[in-house]
Amino acid sequence: MENLIKIKAWKVFVLIIIVPALIIILGAILVKMTNMTQWTMIAAICTTLTMCITYFGWLWTVAQNVHKKYTNIFRPSFNTFNCLFFGSISLGFIILPMLKAFLTSEFDSFLGLLGLVPPLCFLLCVYFIARNLGRAEKQEFNKDNNILIDSALIWLLPLGIWFIRPRIKKLLYAQQLTSG
Repeated sequence: MENLIKIKAWKVFVLIIIVPALIIILGAILVKMTNMTQWTMIAAICTTLTMCITYFGWLWTVAQNVHKKYTNIFRPSFNTFNCLFFGSISLGFIILPMLKAFLTSEFDSFLGLLGLVPPLCFLLCVYFIARNLGRAEKQEFNKDNNILIDSALIWLLPLGIWFIRPRIKKLLYAQQLTSG
């Protein structure tokens, strides 16, 4: 997973935007050629998996590496981030769909409220990454950054990666120089 930080920004952009678009186009072509609508579902699943694995993998790798390199300045433990990150993924992609399949319509309001939890947990994870990135840059380069802008750039990863990735790479490279 550490290679997700080292690859070029355009490659992450290709994995998040271009490859899913090509999968959707391929699915549409297969539906037209075979008259089987199942290709639409297969293309949607492949697209979602490609985007989610790349996006969540990149976020996890950034959070883990920045925290590992600068663990001396971060007060909160990484376990909080782990719980929020994996909790939002498991709740959003496994638990909520299962509950919606098994519960009756009486629980729709409860499921609607529960559906707000994964995005909120994920926003907290993005804030955690931006805050730690800002703290590490302040310690390493004595430079202040706006955490809200960093959070927005991380949240909008396909665009934000062009601005965030060089800073992370510079930060991790500077840490390797001082420790090595």
